[in-house]
Amino acid sequence: MKTRDLEQGDTWRLEFDESIVPDHPTPGWEQYIRNTCAWFKCTKPFRQNCKQCSRAPMEKPSITSENIDILLENLVEKIRIKCYHEDLGKEYRPFVSLDVKSPHEPDHCEACMAG
Repeated sequence: MKTRDLEQGDTWRLEFDESIVPDHPTPGWEQYIRNTCAWFKCTKPFRQNCKQCSRAPMEKPSITSENIDILLENLVEKIRIKCYHEDLGKEYRPFVSLDVKSPHEPDHCEACMAG
């Protein structure tokens, strides 16, 4: 289901908010955390730094447009269930995996460093 297929007339857009802190939503807001496959896993565009360079800057992830589409489809389904009380009776669409050449290293991950 795409956002354009909703009959309620609501509009939605994907917007990254760097100030969001996981597990601490602003009063009146709901938290919806899903991972997608980017160059590393992320729930908000958390950054990571180089595993080989010392004092390397944190870099933002690159997320494929296909995975953004899947993320939005899953979000719309969650909104339809939570806000419009619809029973969709189906599972989330899985993300497209990338061939990651090395394992996750918490010492280089912004999300892990934040706890």
